[in-house]
Amino acid sequence: MPAGPFRSIRSLIILLSLALAAALAGLELNRRLGDDDPRRALPDFRMGSLADPDRELGPADFTGKIALLNVWASWCAPCRQEHPLLLEISQTGTTIYGINFTDDRAAALHWLNSLGDPFAFNVFDQHGQLALALGVYGVPETYLLDASGTIRYKHMGLLDQQTWREQFLPRIQRLRAEAETAS
Repeated sequence: MPAGPFRSIRSLIILLSLALAAALAGLELNRRLGDDDPRRALPDFRMGSLADPDRELGPADFTGKIALLNVWASWCAPCRQEHPLLLEISQTGTTIYGINFTDDRAAALHWLNSLGDPFAFNVFDQHGQLALALGVYGVPETYLLDASGTIRYKHMGLLDQQTWREQFLPRIQRLRAEAETAS
């Protein structure tokens, strides 16, 4: 094909089409990941506890309370940054469960012993199978679970005060009101 304006316009149209397709795919991914209420059950699993490898944990261990599920690792800088907030949240009576993701058990236990442990318990997900089944894209990630252990909200990235106040607390209050109405 000869060089000239036709080739440039065609290239521009192809480039714009690809950019539009990528933008639409990104919007769809963001919509799916940021679903306000994804309502899906935890995947079926049996894995050892971080603190006690002989204690196996599964989905039934995550039921009975409205709770947070935090995916974290001792090697994760944002996890260290959000840790004081998790301690603060746990001291208010909110239950927090942990999934320790692709970590060294000794390093993770040392981290919790030195920085404090906000978790009711931790699943030791050494090879990341549970995180993969959950759809974790990176650590940290925090999920809101209803009392049946159903995922009701997912937050990717660092949990900060603003996200806690604006995204989690209203949802927790709604879940508590739903539970009271159902009683």
